[in-house]
Amino acid sequence: MVNRDLLSPCGLYCGVCGAYIATQKDSPALKAGIAQVFGCAPEEINCQGCRSSVRYKHCQSCAIRSCAEGRGYEGCHQCAEFPCGHIEALGAMFPNTVAHKVMLRAVEAWRKLGTEAWVAAEEARYRCPSCQQSLMRGAARCHRCGQAVILD
Repeated sequence: MVNRDLLSPCGLYCGVCGAYIATQKDSPALKAGIAQVFGCAPEEINCQGCRSSVRYKHCQSCAIRSCAEGRGYEGCHQCAEFPCGHIEALGAMFPNTVAHKVMLRAVEAWRKLGTEAWVAAEEARYRCPSCQQSLMRGAARCHRCGQAVILD
C-alpha cells in the first residue's frame, strides 16, 4: 500500500529523500550529514513526507505543492501544463541539480505508470545494484557496500 504522505506532487518521491530517511532513522549522524547537504542545522531535519503535517522546512511553503492542491491534483502528472513555470523557476534557480532532473523524469514516469507502479519503480531505482540496499536520492555510493552508483 502506498503511503500518500510520501507523494510529493513535483515527483520527488519522499520515500528516497534524505530528510525523510534521516527522520525515520532518527540518526544524529545521518541528520548532521543531510543538514550539511541542505545547508541547515541537524535539528531542522524533521520530515514525515510532503503531504504530512510534519514537513522539512524548505518544503513547508512549496509553490508546486500549493498549485497542485489548489487544482485538486495529487501531483503534476495530472496537469496538462507540466512542465510549468513553477518547475522551470526551480530549474532556473538551481540549474543542473538532481532535483530538477528528477522532477522532469519522474513526473512523466508517474503519468505513464500510475501511482502504485511509479512508487515501486522509484523505490527500485534507488537500490544499490550490488547489494540491494535502499539508497537516498543523490547518493554517489552505497553506504553498505561502497559500490559507486549513478542516480538521478
